[in-house]
Amino acid sequence: MKELTAKIMDGLDPRDSDSWPVWLTVPETALVMRLAVSTIRGLTQSGRLRSRRFGRQVRVSKAALLAYLDESGR
Repeated sequence: MKELTAKIMDGLDPRDSDSWPVWLTVPETALVMRLAVSTIRGLTQSGRLRSRRFGRQVRVSKAALLAYLDESGR
């Protein structure tokens, strides 16, 4: 898991949204928000965090993540 975390975090600064890709994976979103992957999945499944499916993968747009963070005051 540490290797995956290091690979995801390479070039991804959670404090700098300019370093985020346009579409984030669920693990990337979890690292940015410092939450568990299961929590992010729950937020996307409930519709509280807008997401889109690309085939079998769920992605969160940077705009949707920033909007959620703005609304939730994080």
